[in-house]
Amino acid sequence: MTENLKKLLRDFSEELKIDASVQKYQAARESYLDDMKLMALITEYNTIQTKMEEEAQKETTNSDEISELDRKSEEFRKEIFENATYKAYQNAEEDINVLLATINGEIMSSITGEENEDSCGSGGCSGNCSHCH
Repeated sequence: MTENLKKLLRDFSEELKIDASVQKYQAARESYLDDMKLMALITEYNTIQTKMEEEAQKETTNSDEISELDRKSEEFRKEIFENATYKAYQNAEEDINVLLATINGEIMSSITGEENEDSCGSGGCSGNCSHCH
């Protein structure tokens, strides 16, 4: 990489840090990681998933046990997905993925010489055009 490209990349990285979608993502991620109730729900959900996998791999599976674990898993999944912190983090992550796909599309367009036809990147349009307009 040339020194000029390195400088441009550093400048771009600094500009990226002040982009609204990046700041939204960073704030949402911090809230997500700090939400102890949500982290406990996710931990319990993952524990139940592990137990279900272990039960399913046994030679003699207990279908009642698997059904009960599946029911509990669904309860935790629903509670996680309804959590406002989780929703905000997922939304911010989707926006970041669109931003990164757009950036990657522009870079690939520069490399290949082909016009980037999908202005929303390979991730497709998220419906949030704030990064495009």
